[in-house]
Amino acid sequence: MTERMEAIWLAVLVAAVMGIAPVQSAAAQDVANRALAKRADLEAALNSDGQGKQPRLADRERETIDRRLKDGDFQPGDQMVMTLRVEKVAIETLTVRPGLILDLPDMEAMSVRGVLRSEVEDRLRTHLKQFIRDPQVQVQTLVRVGVLGSVARPGYYSARADQPLGEVLMMAGGLSPEADLRKTKVLRNSHEYWPRDDVRRALASGKSVDQLGMQGGDEIMVDKKSGGFSGALPIIAALSGIALATIGIMGATK
Repeated sequence: MTERMEAIWLAVLVAAVMGIAPVQSAAAQDVANRALAKRADLEAALNSDGQGKQPRLADRERETIDRRLKDGDFQPGDQMVMTLRVEKVAIETLTVRPGLILDLPDMEAMSVRGVLRSEVEDRLRTHLKQFIRDPQVQVQTLVRVGVLGSVARPGYYSARADQPLGEVLMMAGGLSPEADLRKTKVLRNSHEYWPRDDVRRALASGKSVDQLGMQGGDEIMVDKKSGGFSGALPIIAALSGIALATIGIMGATK
C-alpha cells in the first residue's frame, strides 16, 4: 500500500471515530494492562489496592497482575527483535519456543520464564555478558495478534507493543467496504476482552497495544455494517469527502 493510501486509510479511521470523546477507560489506564509495565509498578498497584482514595482493582486486573508477576509476559511463539552491536550491527528476530526458551545465534539459549517485557532487555544483556564483552543490545518486543473480520487481509500479525491500535488495523490492509469500525472489539480465548465502546475510545485517543494490555493470540474483530446499504450511505459519503480532502491536501503540499 502506498504512503498516500495509508494516509487516506488513517483519515478514514479518524473520521470513523469522530464525535467520540477520547475519554479513557479506567481499566485501560490501569497498570495491570500495560504490556511494558515494570515489576515495581505492578507490585505497587497490588499493594495500594483499595488503600486510602485508591479505587479497588477489578478481579480481572488483580488476576492479571498476579499472573504476570509469577509467570512473566512471554508465551511460546512470541517474538522480539534484537539489535546487537559488537564489531558490526546484527539484527535478529528471536522467537520464544515451548518451555519459554529463547534461542540465540551461536550462544546458549536463555529462559524467559517469569520475565516481563520491560525486563527482557536487561536480562538479555546480562546473559550476553557471558559470551560477549560489554554487549550493546536493544530489544523491541512484538505481540502477535489477530486482525479478523471485515478487513482487507485478515490474519495474524506481529505488532510492536507501543504500536497504536489503528496502525495494527493498517497492517491488515485497513477496513473492507462492509466494515463498521464502531462494532470493533478485542477477543481473548474467544471471549470479549475489550468491548466496542472501549475499543472506540482507544482508537479515538491513539491507544497502543501496550496500553490495552494485549497478549499474544488476542484478536481484533471488526464486524460488518448492519441496517442495509441505505443506512450506510451517510457514513460512506462522509468518509469519501474526508478521503478526497486528504488527497487534495497532500497534493497541495507537494
